[in-house]
Amino acid sequence: MALNFRPTDEVPLTYVDELNHRAAVALASPAGYHSWLAAGGRPQVTGPTHLYAAIAGFGTMRADPDMRGMDMRFSTTGGWIPDGTMTPVSEPLAP
Repeated sequence: MALNFRPTDEVPLTYVDELNHRAAVALASPAGYHSWLAAGGRPQVTGPTHLYAAIAGFGTMRADPDMRGMDMRFSTTGGWIPDGTMTPVSEPLAP
């Protein structure tokens, strides 16, 4: 998948957290993320586009930015990939 944002950054993960509170079985999507940004008056992402690959088959949890402890929020919707994550597999793509 070609994305111009990192699904593991704080703002995309906030989108997933809000999705968890509103939908029982919805998956996060790039289109949903961009709509969520627009609906909340947040700026659209303008970063370079990278190719991402899905890695499935394991649970994920996040460490807090200061690495003081583990953030124990797990995705109940499946997040971006059920029981997995997406990882960048390319350098930035040419515009």
